[in-house]
Amino acid sequence: MFKTLLFFFSISYILSNAQKQGNIWYFGQLAGLDFKNDTPIAIHSGKITFATHNEGTACISDSSGKIIMYTDGEKIWNRQHNLMPNGIGLLGSYSTTQSSMIIPDPGNPNKFFYVFTLGSGYCCNAGGFADGLRYSKVDICIDSAKGDIISGQKNILLTNTLTEKLAAARHRNGKDYWILVHKYNTNRFYSYKLSATGITSVISDIGSIHDGFTS
Repeated sequence: MFKTLLFFFSISYILSNAQKQGNIWYFGQLAGLDFKNDTPIAIHSGKITFATHNEGTACISDSSGKIIMYTDGEKIWNRQHNLMPNGIGLLGSYSTTQSSMIIPDPGNPNKFFYVFTLGSGYCCNAGGFADGLRYSKVDICIDSAKGDIISGQKNILLTNTLTEKLAAARHRNGKDYWILVHKYNTNRFYSYKLSATGITSVISDIGSIHDGFTS
C-alpha cells in the first residue's frame, strides 16, 4: 500500500499545475478517494477490485475534477465506469508496483492521453520482462466522448527487461513530460521525453544496479 500511495502522490504532484486532474483515485477493493476538498472523501464508484489488481493504479480527471479514465495497467475504464471498447489486453501487470501512468498529450491535452504500462519483473503474467514499458494512446472523443484507445496505437513497446518502478516529471518548459524507468540488473535509467512531436529517449548509466531484490 505504501508503494501505491507513493505513486499516487507522485502523479498528483505532476498534475498540480493542471488544476484538478489528480482529484480522483481508485484503488483496492472498489475503493476510492476524492481530494476536491481539504479532507479526502471516500467514494465507491470505481470498478477496480483485488480480483483485477493488487498494486499500482492510475487515474486522471478533467480540469473540474471529474474522472476521465482510470486503469490497473491491464484494462482502462471510462468516465462512466465501463471498460473502453479497445481498453482490455494492455500489457501492464496487476502485480507491478507502478503498473501504469496516464499523461496528457502536450500537443493536445484535452483530446489525447498516453497510458503508459509496465510489465511485471516476475512471473505474474505471461510476458513478464518482455512486456516492458509500453504506451497506448487514447482519444477522448471516440465512443461518444467516453474515449477509447486509437486503432494501431495500443501496447507500443518502448523498452523491455525493466524493474517495476515508473515515474514521471514535468519538463522544465512547463509543457512536456519526462517518463523514467530503470533497466533490470543494470545501473541504466531510460528517460523518455513526451512532447507534441512524440517520444524521444535519453539513456543514463548512473546509480546502483537493480537486481531481483531491489526491483
